[in-house]
Amino acid sequence: MANKLFHITAITNLHVGSGKENIGVVDNLIQRDVVTNLPVINSSSLKGALREHCNGKDFLEYVFGSEPGGTKDNKQDKKEPETKPGNYKFFDAHLLAIPARSDKSPYYMVTCPMAIKHYNETAKMFLGLKDEIIPVPEVSTKDSNGGTYIEDFEFSKLVKSEEIKTHIGSDVDVVVISDDDFKELCDDEHLPVIARNCLDSKNPNLWYEQVLPRFSVLYFPLIAAENFDVFKNAVTNTLVQIGANATIGYGFCKIEDKTQSNSNTQQS
Repeated sequence: MANKLFHITAITNLHVGSGKENIGVVDNLIQRDVVTNLPVINSSSLKGALREHCNGKDFLEYVFGSEPGGTKDNKQDKKEPETKPGNYKFFDAHLLAIPARSDKSPYYMVTCPMAIKHYNETAKMFLGLKDEIIPVPEVSTKDSNGGTYIEDFEFSKLVKSEEIKTHIGSDVDVVVISDDDFKELCDDEHLPVIARNCLDSKNPNLWYEQVLPRFSVLYFPLIAAENFDVFKNAVTNTLVQIGANATIGYGFCKIEDKTQSNSNTQQS
């Protein structure tokens, strides 16, 4: 068994639904971490999306397990469905950085100390590293008389991180804000909401769907066994669709194996 760490970059808007009924303005909300309430892709949803992407591959059952439909004999000589677990262990994908509009740039990538620390802790735990991968910088100064807007937040001084920018491969600056500001930036009042409608004239319908915006960066650890190289090639050399609404272009993502680059950073 070997531990790996992957990044997910949303190329298009991403909606992985919570499955919960909502009586508010937004009908369909995204999944959130039960502790931080930040956006997340639950491991079951992530595994399901990767399984669907790898459908038809020789390693499918070994990696993901078999779905109900197999058989086994019981004492009464009857046959019943059997599910065989896979040999890979998938974990939740947590948010590292999210794009946000600004008056000084079309957008910045934004993160916070809490997200950076959790990323470092995940890298240490799963990759066996001793030191933090990304230094945790100071946070931007929030000021109602400041000079830069990020969404509806006003800052007098922006703290930018070249380390995170390089680590996630961003083409735009990465700004670090406080944990509380980041949580507010990611709450239901600030995440994008897209109106959807049904064009059936007999049953017209309109609903609102929350999305994680394109360019958002998440990460997830993976415990892999055999066939890792072929699995890696299958999910990293193409776009992988995660979540709902594939037919209208939602959820197409780039997945990267960051295991070696994290290890190299630690050694350098």
